[in-house]
Amino acid sequence: SEKEGMSNVLLEAISVGLPIVATDVGAVRKQVGDMGEQFLCKPFDPECLAVKIKQLSTDLVLRKEYGLYLHKRGKELFSIKAIALQYIQKYKQL
Repeated sequence: SEKEGMSNVLLEAISVGLPIVATDVGAVRKQVGDMGEQFLCKPFDPECLAVKIKQLSTDLVLRKEYGLYLHKRGKELFSIKAIALQYIQKYKQL
């Protein structure tokens, strides 16, 4: 994407542990976390995207590790339960 907010497509991929290569726009950096930052590219940089995709496609261990990391991150930060708890905490602060 050239522009993005909180990408639902990335949230869906994260929820099932798919490794993500994406452009560094909107909330993508927050979604993929520290480990995922190495798989982000500037918008309009197809060469970077190709390098990152090739890196993940040829390194099974890294691909699995990254997928597991994203799945765990998704459950902790973006699941319905996690979001509900965040809302409850905010309401209690009011």
